[in-house]
Amino acid sequence: MIIKSDGQLHLFEIKKTATPGTELASAYSKVLDAGSVPRGIGAFLCLKEGLATVDKSTLIVRIRMI
Repeated sequence: MIIKSDGQLHLFEIKKTATPGTELASAYSKVLDAGSVPRGIGAFLCLKEGLATVDKSTLIVRIRMI
């Protein structure tokens, strides 16, 4: 899912894992990075406990927290 807010695109992906990593980033990430609209903070929504980060623009959020 891609959400446009405040002039930025935010990518959210639902993953069926408790251990997501950067290798799970979809093709959408490459498209967003190549586009002219700036990329904002996005997130993997998954089964991992708590909050974490994958990199500077991707968070890991437990699906039950939303």
